[in-house]
Amino acid sequence: MLVTEKEEKQRERETTLRERVPPLQLSGLSVQDLQALCKDLHQKIDVVDEERYDISVKVTKNEKEVLHHHHLSYYVDSMEIHFMLIHYNESASDCRFDYQDYRT
Repeated sequence: MLVTEKEEKQRERETTLRERVPPLQLSGLSVQDLQALCKDLHQKIDVVDEERYDISVKVTKNEKEVLHHHHLSYYVDSMEIHFMLIHYNESASDCRFDYQDYRT
């Protein structure tokens, strides 16, 4: 089952590539035409690399932001318990919430 799924995905990938990227026709081109083609391909590669880098920077920034919000929510939860204990004048053992659950 797993092998057939891999083969199917490989076939889909190949057909998609054939549709989107036509094969290069290099026969009959002069040296200058080949050099121009290479320069054009290198420019396209540079553009794609820049986009990939920008996306990776955005992903890293979003991951840091998510982590920050996670830590912030942990802090807010712990402060709520702290203020609840002070307000009701109860100790952590008498509180109906398990204080250890909020430390993870």
